[in-house]
Amino acid sequence: MSDQAHNHARPTPMSDEAFAEAVALFVAGALSPEEQRAFEQSLLVALFHQRRQLSRDAAVLDALATATPALTPPPGIKSALMARVHADAQARIGSPSDEQTPFLTLRTDAGHWTDLAPGVQARTLLDDRSINRVTMLIRMEPGADYPDHHHDGLEECYVIEGSLNIAGTVLAKGDYQRCLPHTDHGRSFSTTGCLLLITIARQAA
Repeated sequence: MSDQAHNHARPTPMSDEAFAEAVALFVAGALSPEEQRAFEQSLLVALFHQRRQLSRDAAVLDALATATPALTPPPGIKSALMARVHADAQARIGSPSDEQTPFLTLRTDAGHWTDLAPGVQARTLLDDRSINRVTMLIRMEPGADYPDHHHDGLEECYVIEGSLNIAGTVLAKGDYQRCLPHTDHGRSFSTTGCLLLITIARQAA
């Protein structure tokens, strides 16, 4: 058993079965002090290589994301997409009388997600004409992006999950960004995927 454990302690790739056996020997205290040190060293070496590989993968993903050329959407595409969101909100959330409801509650499984772009979906929470505001969730899959667009009205963005890169500015979980009316938003993309809470002026759609 000692020779077998010593072989497991070498910092070389092991099968899942061999690794499980080595861990069992280590936990059971069946390794000599020298074998235990060698096994711990092999774990440190494996962890180092894994972290280095993850760093390389992250660098490649970031390079691919930033190397993707920005797309200029056809005129009126945002208006058309937002019109779909508003139409869906009116059909699925309810009638204009909902704006007068003192407490409007939407459950997690209620509502409907509308495709805005490949890998980008929106779920309208409230389309309130009385205050001229729309509140929605935006869900982006890893690698998804949204092209440059113009803001006719005020827009607020809060990151609930993941991260979002907006024209070079990275927003992480818990970050907030406000865009004034008549401003242009650069290309937005997410390498991790994200969930956003967006409020936007209704006339901006």
